[in-house]
Amino acid sequence: MARVGMRLRRLRRLTAVVANAASRSWQRSTPRPKIIRPDAPLRGAGVAGLVIVVTGSTRGIGRALAEAFAAMGAHVVVSGRNPEAVANAVAAIAIASGSVSGIAADIGEAAGAEKLIQHAAQRFGRIDVLINNAGVSGPVGRKMWELSGDEVEDVLRVNVLGAFNCAAAAMRRMVQQGSGRIVNVSSGATELTAPHISAYGISKYGLEGLTAHLARDAEDTGVIVTTLRLGSVRTDMTRAAFSWSQAELLPEPETLAPAFLEIITAAGELVHGRGIAAWRLLQSPQAELHAKSQLALSPSFSYPQYRHNGQLVERDGNVCAVYDRAENTFGPSPLVKEALGRAVENRPLAVYPDDKHAGLRTALSSFYDLPEDWFAVGNGSWEVLDRILEVFAGPGDQVVSNKPGWFGFSMLCRRKGLENIRVPFEIGKESNHPGHNLAAIAAAVTPRTRLIYLISPSNPEGIVLKKADFEAFLGEIPAEIPVLIDEAYVEYADDPERLDAISTARAMERPVIALRTFSKFYALASARVGYAVGRPSVIDLIDRSERIFNVSALSEIAAVAAMQDRTHADRVRRDTIDERRRIEKSLGPMGLDFVASQAPYMLVELPCDLQAFCEAYAKRGIFVGEKAFYKEKYVLFPVATPDRNDVNLSVLRTCA
Repeated sequence: MARVGMRLRRLRRLTAVVANAASRSWQRSTPRPKIIRPDAPLRGAGVAGLVIVVTGSTRGIGRALAEAFAAMGAHVVVSGRNPEAVANAVAAIAIASGSVSGIAADIGEAAGAEKLIQHAAQRFGRIDVLINNAGVSGPVGRKMWELSGDEVEDVLRVNVLGAFNCAAAAMRRMVQQGSGRIVNVSSGATELTAPHISAYGISKYGLEGLTAHLARDAEDTGVIVTTLRLGSVRTDMTRAAFSWSQAELLPEPETLAPAFLEIITAAGELVHGRGIAAWRLLQSPQAELHAKSQLALSPSFSYPQYRHNGQLVERDGNVCAVYDRAENTFGPSPLVKEALGRAVENRPLAVYPDDKHAGLRTALSSFYDLPEDWFAVGNGSWEVLDRILEVFAGPGDQVVSNKPGWFGFSMLCRRKGLENIRVPFEIGKESNHPGHNLAAIAAAVTPRTRLIYLISPSNPEGIVLKKADFEAFLGEIPAEIPVLIDEAYVEYADDPERLDAISTARAMERPVIALRTFSKFYALASARVGYAVGRPSVIDLIDRSERIFNVSALSEIAAVAAMQDRTHADRVRRDTIDERRRIEKSLGPMGLDFVASQAPYMLVELPCDLQAFCEAYAKRGIFVGEKAFYKEKYVLFPVATPDRNDVNLSVLRTCA
């Protein structure tokens, strides 16, 4: 009785949470589509008065759902194969109030499923919701070829055939009613496979196929069919698959009730025929229901706004210096301004840009002495990178990169549902594999790896890939895996042993891709022009994902003009290298460690705590990135124009 009392108290708290979620859900709902008929009972907030059948509901997730919905006023039908377990569940749920009934039935047989659905219809007069929750894990800890056909068949019989039998029996009544919902309970294993659960995983893929085809056949019937994918919660099934400590850290089954409520009460057009992830739905219902992607786990991003003397700081450098994006403080070539002036005079802004990027492709071809079909152009290297990920990897696939790495790559991976295997970048004399740690990168590659992403010079360390090391690395990985080298800052590098990814792509018959931008070295960050360089067979794939008119005509004109001014480019490169060396020499007398860099920034040892460091610069109208790296030891220090570096170093001395 003590345990029942504890569960009841949890249910009361959960009921309040779920009721609030239901109210929010209905406020968000859009007008009903034609597949929802006017007399459908799923109107208004919550599930009070609905008849809900939950298979496999004598324990675990099904039991938690039955208890939650009964507490919210629904008429609940409990089912399972064990008559005693069904009776015990009905008795316990009835104590919490609500209308509940139960029946023992083997839904793996069509007669058992019909028996369950008929019982619900006779007991309550109709069926509004069927939750196909019954399932078994099957054999775990063994490889697929170690299983027998009988073992796999046993899992399919419950997880797929049982769901089919119940759905078919329920559909016959729901179609006559003109309304109803079927929720098939699937698993995150269909988004990210796991080893040694093959029978279970196969069954859940089959269940999702059942949902897709049933939903198609159910169009214009008023019946909504959905798959809800669950993550792991603490049940008898997970206790058998996980270690004791892992299982105890999992959430309780009751925490999933709000996700089921969202699915049951959401507008039909948002969920019909779809697979919805419960963990994303609970975090951001609006994003998961509307975006139809991984965006529920990817909140929108924007850089912080800075204030100086109570006023918002514009990013023009006239009042304050802002160094959080490694922008080029030397500015663009004077030829860019002249070219843009002529373009505004001569080219009407009402005319669309050239969708073939002919002028820019020709300029790039001449600059690198490569055919034009070696280049893919985009709205900054960020957009080109987004397209490359879209081409080569899909949800559940693996990509390998360095850690900490560039935050933008990690963001794109989250948005696309990719598993980003991050290999720690190593710095310091004590490191066994200093720098990019290519040996560990190669070791991290698996049969599920679809892309390797490296940055040279690296962000935030500013360390380049060495040509000899990289070529040896290519010999350690499968030749078919694309290797993308982000060279956003490569024009600033002067290491004679550095890798030139474009030269490597030219020399090797394998998918090596160089990613470059006009935002940094050429100081055209606001123009947004980036490009990839690789063999035509690879570039063709990237071009297939291009968004038409993705680069403006003015931006392309600016990029071409910037490339043509080699005098300005040489000065920016020479002055940056000189200033980088000057800063390094200045750090010694301050007693500050640093990481030798090939970029327009470097990691410098923090002379004080991060907050005091940032405040010291803010007082001078200088804003640095408010982040420390490598156990909070280093901060990203800019390499700017000489006059700016004088000021930056003077503030650093006051902190040292």
